[in-house]
Amino acid sequence: MLLLLSAFSDFGTPVERVLKGMCEVQRKENTTVSVVAACILHELLLAEKLCNAKKLDSELVSFRYIQDKYGLPRYQISRNAAMLSGAEMIDNANTQSGKREGKGWVKIQSMGGSHNEKALTLTAKGRRAAILIYGNASLPKTLPSRRKEK
Repeated sequence: MLLLLSAFSDFGTPVERVLKGMCEVQRKENTTVSVVAACILHELLLAEKLCNAKKLDSELVSFRYIQDKYGLPRYQISRNAAMLSGAEMIDNANTQSGKREGKGWVKIQSMGGSHNEKALTLTAKGRRAAILIYGNASLPKTLPSRRKEK
């Protein structure tokens, strides 16, 4: 029975590939990736590919775009972005010092404006992690010509 189950245990579905990719990042980078962080990495990798394909003017992805697309509160995007960046020390009660360093996978930039909107881009290290999770697949053939930031 176990042999029969093992023959059908790997269907190669997109969800399985992503989950295996997240496990691979955990093994190679010795760190975990939250669901929200995985959403952020996916959007940044997609924006980079769209920009390279001349479908976007910039690789920057706003916090607001991710917040609206995934229906998440702003603080979750902000907290996960801080954990993915390397620029900030993050409060963490589970460490002896009460702080820990970010992963260095994204850069947080100000977009200016009256609302102090922030945006993200991948670093080289973040790109490697995102490709481990999502693969380096090409873009679908049908895409909108431009993604509109809200």
